[in-house]
Parts: sequence; C-alpha cells; structure tokens
Amino acid sequence: MIPLTVILLFLPLCSVADDVQTPALWQQLYQQGDELEKIGKYSEAIAKYEKSLKSAEESDDNAAAAKSLIGIGRIRTKLGEYAEAMKLIQQGRVLSEQINDRSTIVSALVGISELHERESRFQEALQSSEQALAIAQESKDKQSLSA
Repeated sequence: MIPLTVILLFLPLCSVADDVQTPALWQQLYQQGDELEKIGKYSEAIAKYEKSLKSAEESDDNAAAAKSLIGIGRIRTKLGEYAEAMKLIQQGRVLSEQINDRSTIVSALVGISELHERESRFQEALQSSEQALAIAQESKDKQSLSA
C-alpha cells in the first residue's frame, strides 16, 4: 500500500501532466475541424472547433481560443450566417490583440474581408485585406530585423 504522504507528493505532478495534454487536445480537435471544413462537412467541423474552443478556454489559452473562434466564424460565413460569423471572428480578433498574436490577427482580418466580400461590401473587404497585409508585412520585417 502506498502511504498517503507519497500520494500527496506526486499529486501535483499528475495535474501538471494533465495541463500539458490540454493544448495537444485543443490542437488535435482544431486540426480535425480544419480537415472537415476543407471537405465541406461544416456541421461536423463546427462541432470540432467548438470542442477545441472549450478545451482552450479550460486551459486559459487565449491564442487557441481565438483560432477556434475564427474557425467557427469562417464556417458561419460559408453558411451565409454573416452576423454570427462577424461576432465570432471579432471575438477571436480581440483575444488575439490582447496577447499580440499577429498571425491570428491577420487570420481574423482575412476572415472579415471574406465575409464583407460575400456581402458585396467590397470597399470594407479591401480595407480589411489591406490591414491584414500591413500587419503581415510588418511582422515579416520585424522577423528579418531580429535574424
């Protein structure tokens, strides 16, 4: 029989192992959603992205949550649910801005641009695309300067 003190000593290590697995679970669910989206299985993809979002929120991973929200928003755009899509993509963008995740901010802006294009709001689509491009170029410039 294992003494209680030994169990109590190792218990924190077990919870750390669980925490380490959570991001991998988020990533696996997100990738499954992405693959389902690519083949047009939108309801199944949304379910995977939502599970991914839940996993991200449980582990307080704002970067993962932002990507999941944008993924769901992309599909809502494809389904013509523009108001809901915009809400989700904007939520993802806000989270990305809070942690200065430039690549996810760019993804959100591209999603917003695609949404505006589908709504025939071409000037707004162009503005979002230009913003995305500017951020992407700025990030690339910073990376090349630090290399």
